Amino acid sequence: MGSFIAVLRKDGGDAAKEALKMLRMTAHGRFDSFGLASYREQVASRDLNALKGDAPSSSTLLGYKFLRVFRTDLQQPIVNDGFALVLEGRLYSAAPDIDLTLKTLKVNLKSGLWRLIDRYRGAFSFAVAQENLLYVGRDPVGLKPLYYGESGNVCAVASERKAFIPLGIKDVRSFPPGNLAQVDGEGFKFKPIRAISKPEVSQLNRREILEKLEGLLFKSVKRRLSDVKRVALAFSGGLDSTVIARICDLLGADVKLLTVGVEGLSDLRKAEEAAEHLGLPVELKLYNPNEVVERLPEVVWITESPNPIDNAIAIPFLWVAESAAKSGRRVLFFGQGSDELFGGYHRYLETLRRFGPKLLAENLFKDVRDAYLKNLERDVKVCLHAGVEARFPYMDYDLAEFALSIPLDLKVSLADGGSRKLILRRLALRLNIPESIAKARKRAVQYSTGVDKVLRKVAKEKGVNLRSLFSDLYLKAFEEYSNLKT
Repeated sequence: MGSFIAVLRKDGGDAAKEALKMLRMTAHGRFDSFGLASYREQVASRDLNALKGDAPSSSTLLGYKFLRVFRTDLQQPIVNDGFALVLEGRLYSAAPDIDLTLKTLKVNLKSGLWRLIDRYRGAFSFAVAQENLLYVGRDPVGLKPLYYGESGNVCAVASERKAFIPLGIKDVRSFPPGNLAQVDGEGFKFKPIRAISKPEVSQLNRREILEKLEGLLFKSVKRRLSDVKRVALAFSGGLDSTVIARICDLLGADVKLLTVGVEGLSDLRKAEEAAEHLGLPVELKLYNPNEVVERLPEVVWITESPNPIDNAIAIPFLWVAESAAKSGRRVLFFGQGSDELFGGYHRYLETLRRFGPKLLAENLFKDVRDAYLKNLERDVKVCLHAGVEARFPYMDYDLAEFALSIPLDLKVSLADGGSRKLILRRLALRLNIPESIAKARKRAVQYSTGVDKVLRKVAKEKGVNLRSLFSDLYLKAFEEYSNLKT
């Protein structure tokens, strides 16, 4: 696990200077070592300065910030038969990720990369370097952050936006999920392979839909437990996380529930009572309001965003990720994606009421398709900084495509004042989750933890709104940290 960079000099010159600058910008949080490779050779060291003198000379270079989660995780990049490979993430298969990938690519590089995106399920992004040529790809859901950009004589790819700063690349974009890009002297050429698409409405009856949904959700959780038995779960005691907790337990996983909040501004009893019903251990931890304020510059640097909502969510998620790391649980499950798949946000009710089912269906599809932009990239970066691996059972490709086909009246209804996530609530009852949890209204994490109240108080004391507060923090953080790194 980690983050990577890939750089190509269009003029065929040595890309070592650019690659090392990019890697240096990623040197934050927990990590074990750095690796740097051309298509012919590789070097690795804990100290980036040590790599400077040994850096391979090539117009195409790959770099990796490596964090070992499992003993089987290998230092990357890996050089093999005329190409270098960096694979960030996991393939949910029986064979080890890197071994499987290398065997696939040895036969035919380009077609092997195509099959990797098209056929294999997992959370991954990758880059392959050959002489004067890069191939870059991302899984169909976008479960691992990946960005790209070019400027003048350089094409670059990285897991973090900040890596582009020292290259002067300002137009940085999120790499489209399910695409394979060929990068050469002419720039980026994208080829769509597989991505979340809008399916036809399912013709199954309600019972069949519920049974299939249950099977796919169990399969998704099982995939994400295939290489680990001890996991942590970001737990609110609400519908989404309780369903995942129940399934983890039924599949025999050793799951620890983690709940956080701000002293005096959050009530953790809901999570405690839900954990007691599940019969699972829960760790409840309260933080002082000052600990919110103190972490703001760091959090903005991690999220790479001035968006107030992104950072208000990132703070409790960082606390949870750090708690998971301290408890020795290096894999952290989240309930992210459930609201988009099953119509959980209040705005979906308003859309249905004012504009009808056609626009609601379109909005649900767009929100699922774009979840990597709005949520997943942020959450993965937060967890990596803390040294844990984030996994999202609801954002499984097969599950997402089926959930999008479920009729709207099984998700959102205007009856009785309005209901959301109807089908998931029925599944919760089917899993013997109490009605008080299955039918409880959702509260977003920034509100339930009390973080939003702290931030609004800080903004008020400064005489600004939240957007201005975070815009200022963003500019200051990037100025401060960029100067340190460059």
